[in-house]
Amino acid sequence: MLNMKQSTSRSTSAQTSGNATNIVVPTAIDLDTFLAKLSAKDKKTFERQVNTRDQSAYPGLADRWKRLSCLLSTLAPSFIKLSGTDAIQFFIADGKYRKQVYALNATPEGTLGVYMQDVLQDAIKAKLVAPNPDAETEHSYRLPDAGQTLSIESLDGKTMNQPPFYKDMTGWNRKAICVVVPALANDAHMNAAEKIATLAATKFVITPPPAPATPNSPAR
Repeated sequence: MLNMKQSTSRSTSAQTSGNATNIVVPTAIDLDTFLAKLSAKDKKTFERQVNTRDQSAYPGLADRWKRLSCLLSTLAPSFIKLSGTDAIQFFIADGKYRKQVYALNATPEGTLGVYMQDVLQDAIKAKLVAPNPDAETEHSYRLPDAGQTLSIESLDGKTMNQPPFYKDMTGWNRKAICVVVPALANDAHMNAAEKIATLAATKFVITPPPAPATPNSPAR
């Protein structure tokens, strides 16, 4: 069963001014509040997702799944869609529509992919990550304050074999990134992923649906 009292506490504001210390991750909703957003069916799906991570060979993976789920639902509070045992999509209100702004995906190898709009250059400018000239792969970036690395993959509409859980994020010439949280992630990896996700939240605007017309409203 899920630990219903698990919560994730962070600071309450997000700022961007070219320095990692100014990217402040907001306080995430607790697990009870996250679950309250879900239907009875989706609650069972989320429990299966957590149990799948619990049964993996990677310590703490289920806790990291819950922690990221709560944070992304805080940053994108409008709507959540669960996909099987391995993916969650997060949406904001975009007028009368919904716009997907995050996805969370787990792989059999124990990594967690956090998908968001392309803020890689902003993350570099904010000193959350830095290019890694010694890396064996092009997706590797240094965590300047931790002496470790984090994989960040760039995605667009030309990326091959895009799964449904993030495909809409690369439509209409949009670009996205996937921050790959390692299977044996430590606090440095998690903090970097959370700060980059918070940085992405400063780039979108939640717009409420238009107010319904009143009987006395003038015709357009």
